[in-house]
Amino acid sequence: MEIICSCFGISKEDIQEAIAGGLTTVDDVAEETGASHGCGRCSQEFVKVTKELLSNK
Repeated sequence: MEIICSCFGISKEDIQEAIAGGLTTVDDVAEETGASHGCGRCSQEFVKVTKELLSNK
């Protein structure tokens, strides 16, 4: 399991599930999962991974 946000333990799979559940924007996924709302270190990676997953939807 690839952890993207260590503050909240959000994995790539968690992001995929959020998108599969109907979320369609990076902001929506961040709000739903909490990713990138902690220390902020994962923000760039979170945005990159989420955009990739959204484009593959």
